[in-house]
Amino acid sequence: MKMGDLVGRVNELSDKFIVGELTGEEIKEYTEKREELQRLTQEALAESAKEKKEKSREMKQRRWRGRYGEQRLAKKVGGVVVGRSKYVLTPTGKGIKINHMKPPDVVTDMFSFESKWLSHFPANIRKVMVQARSNCPEGLIPVGVIGDRNEREVVYILSEHDWLELHGGKK
Repeated sequence: MKMGDLVGRVNELSDKFIVGELTGEEIKEYTEKREELQRLTQEALAESAKEKKEKSREMKQRRWRGRYGEQRLAKKVGGVVVGRSKYVLTPTGKGIKINHMKPPDVVTDMFSFESKWLSHFPANIRKVMVQARSNCPEGLIPVGVIGDRNEREVVYILSEHDWLELHGGKK
């Protein structure tokens, strides 16, 4: 019996119970249905708690991956992980005022980075970079360019290796 049907039947029998119009057979059915409803409710609550615990674990893993990505990026480009700071000093001593309500992940003297560690790299970006590498003449750096015709926005994509080679970051 579905949960909704079961609740409806228990309510129906409960109304009769309050008025005192239950037969002996209906009293037995009423107690059985209430016990079944209570058991189903407990199972649903246990399942909900299990899902909540699993989601909590997943969120902790996501936060850990994000922190790892930020730390790694900061180390590679010679920058600073911002966190919730209002003001940060870069390794060169330059002070940068930060909007602590919307902070970037990592800053350097020249750049502000937003880092994402995705479980699946977007296929269209991978495809653009594979083509950029395969068509790149020797001695040049492959750059992928993706433009949005509607928004009139263009994004340039470099591999981490090429970026660090250009900017003298740590390898």
